[in-house]
Amino acid sequence: MDQELFGERGRVLEEDFFRRQNAELLTSMRSQSESVHVRDALRSTTGIDDEVLLAHMMELGMTAATLTAAALIPLVTIAWADGTLEEAERRQIFRDPLVAGLSEAANTLLTSWLLTPPDATLFDTWVAYTRSLLPKVSPSARSSLKSATIARATVVAEAAGGGPYRVGRRTSAEEQSVIQKIEAAFEA
Repeated sequence: MDQELFGERGRVLEEDFFRRQNAELLTSMRSQSESVHVRDALRSTTGIDDEVLLAHMMELGMTAATLTAAALIPLVTIAWADGTLEEAERRQIFRDPLVAGLSEAANTLLTSWLLTPPDATLFDTWVAYTRSLLPKVSPSARSSLKSATIARATVVAEAAGGGPYRVGRRTSAEEQSVIQKIEAAFEA
């Protein structure tokens, strides 16, 4: 009788072990499949074939649904350029026309960027993304995109500049540096 009890108990433990192993394997397979799906969606949306850049975009939480938020990266970067995000800068970013069309996922991503300064690699990834797109657009489209991006970033930079009476210097040296980096991204 004891032998039967131990045998039954052993079989239950063994089944439980394999059930947990199968669940972990299934979770891993789903995660891998979702990663492939996200990478393929990013590839088809952006036209980027560079696996390293796609992987980095995924590490930063970007998906096809959040890709619109990528256009806001220069604005976020300039708002955090001096190490603090002023309320006037935050308000100006939310006034940007692109924000109105953000998906829920993209809006969540933008909000996270505005709560804590994003890693510096976020801007580097935007630069790499922008440079990968430039060969695919006409010179006039490139010029328009550059002008619009710089103008939108400048508006954010000037939002909190000049003190409470908006006199004096409108942008900081750090913000000017970011504007130069944005310009350089369109030159390569």
